[in-house]
Amino acid sequence: MIVHDVELFHIQLELTEPFVTGFGRVEARDLILIRAQSDAGVSWGEAPTLREPVYTGETALSSLHVLGDFMLPAVLGQSISSAEELLDRIAFVRGNNSARYAIESTIVHHLAAAGGQSTSQYLGGVRSSVDCGLSVGIRPDLDDLVAFVADGVQTGFRRIKLKIRPGWDVEPVRAVRAAFPDVMLSVDANGAYSRQHLDILTGLDGFDLIMIEQPFGYEDLTTHAALQRRIGTRVCLDESLDSVSSLESAIELGACQAVNIKLSRVGGFVAAKAFHDICQAADIPVWCGGVFESAIGQSDSLALASLPGFVFPADIGPSARYFVRDLIDPWIDMVDGQMPVPTGPGIGFGVDEDYIRKTARGVWRVPGHTRENWTLT
Repeated sequence: MIVHDVELFHIQLELTEPFVTGFGRVEARDLILIRAQSDAGVSWGEAPTLREPVYTGETALSSLHVLGDFMLPAVLGQSISSAEELLDRIAFVRGNNSARYAIESTIVHHLAAAGGQSTSQYLGGVRSSVDCGLSVGIRPDLDDLVAFVADGVQTGFRRIKLKIRPGWDVEPVRAVRAAFPDVMLSVDANGAYSRQHLDILTGLDGFDLIMIEQPFGYEDLTTHAALQRRIGTRVCLDESLDSVSSLESAIELGACQAVNIKLSRVGGFVAAKAFHDICQAADIPVWCGGVFESAIGQSDSLALASLPGFVFPADIGPSARYFVRDLIDPWIDMVDGQMPVPTGPGIGFGVDEDYIRKTARGVWRVPGHTRENWTLT
């Protein structure tokens, strides 16, 4: 397969309401989309970055730069027969896992479609549907929080995850657990705590949580291990794990008993499958996280979560829950707390290309191999 023409779109999707976490407030999602033409047809990929470099360190513009100036010139016009071969060609680029995922997923969609497979089939998925979980941002007060969770439970979500930070932790969990004694409940701090908060986090151990996700700083595996030794609740790692070596270190230190796998954080399907296999061998359950991807990215998450080691509901939900307007037609929906794994070739969804072209903040066309060939419209 040879990719011979690429367009990069800078898209901004408005959220239905702001989302507040331990590292800030998000009102819109900046995304870089890849539209690639090859001898196998057209495929799409997505780099689901944030506006500021507060999560992985990447932004939409940094992903655009890395894709256009370095990764794409290394693959355009070249014969690519596997995702592994692609990764070898861009291995000289360090980090930038969101951009790496975007280009790798585009190629995987091509390869799957060329073989008459869905992305799930290409990966070896075993599920036809995926349980959905609702991630709940930090709300204005406890009454609002309980009402928001009630709506999510009534809608059918099979897991509720509460964002927490210092000063918004034990009491919110207590209120939600009292109102919903049987709901599958977890919390996520996005690294907002430090070692001085060990006693506070230990206090969450009595609320029958399925996990406490990323309580401490991204590089602080030792404090995660210290907390895991003190509590029976699983400590789950997210932002700390951006490579296989970081995962292996966390397991060796006993820093976690669950792992959140996000395609954009680990750098694509090949890395995500390696995470999955290592965790299965270590008897550590995994689940698929999300960063408010469009439906293009969510299709990849559904395919990934169809693998056998994913045991908890994913951070995946219907388009209308999160976005004023999504990028596929028709939109995806949730039925009885589950979303179907796409079965169509490649991405499995019909991309609304007209809408993308009308609303793109920038379109960079790459007919050749250098930045000088680009045009901005």
